[in-house]
Amino acid sequence: MSATRLTDKQQNFVREYVKDFNSTRAAISAGYSKRSAMQRGQEVRDNPLVILEIEKYIRRKDNDVD
Repeated sequence: MSATRLTDKQQNFVREYVKDFNSTRAAISAGYSKRSAMQRGQEVRDNPLVILEIEKYIRRKDNDVD
């Protein structure tokens, strides 16, 4: 079963990730464990739905994350 929308944590990850494109920091800020942040950040970043959301933020003209 594939998800059709981002979880709250994934959405928070996207908001943090587009600030400096650091997946580990974004994972920690989004609420993932510090111990697994590097791995989870990469996994979340590689999720196709997350990629689409990141691209939306990048294309925004006002570049306002919030």
